[in-house]
Amino acid sequence: MSELKDSWKKTGTSIGQAFRDLGKSLIITGKAGMEKATEWSEKEDGQYVNTTAETVSETPAD
Repeated sequence: MSELKDSWKKTGTSIGQAFRDLGKSLIITGKAGMEKATEWSEKEDGQYVNTTAETVSETPAD
């Protein structure tokens, strides 16, 4: 009976470590994706800059 208990204990530990590693991988991937999105959103794009609200007339619409 002790061998069966030890086997399940090892299995549980292995599954726990796998989920821990998966979680770390997902966090690292998310961080890299956010960094790329930030770079993309901050880069100067002439077409985008010319269509921002800053170029819109400042007279209020009634």
